[in-house]
Amino acid sequence: MEFLASNRFLLPSEVAERLRCSMRTVRRLIARGELGVVRSAGSVLVPEGELERYISERFTPARAEQRPVEPRELMDILNAAVARHRGRPRIGTVR
Repeated sequence: MEFLASNRFLLPSEVAERLRCSMRTVRRLIARGELGVVRSAGSVLVPEGELERYISERFTPARAEQRPVEPRELMDILNAAVARHRGRPRIGTVR
């Protein structure tokens, strides 16, 4: 069991603080089984490794910086999408 290796457990309130969310959200995560816990003597404890796993599974790397899209270019993109997906005629162009 991986969580025994770290020997560090967090209270749900500490998990909420680290995730910057409410206690209610932490309770939901636990109830849905998205966040594993250890129940001991009426207490709910979250292994630190379990919190790290939860965060790493949801990590999304930052995208490379994108340049702003010009209005004409945006209109071309929209026209192509409309023509491709709906088969409708092109919408007006930006002047």
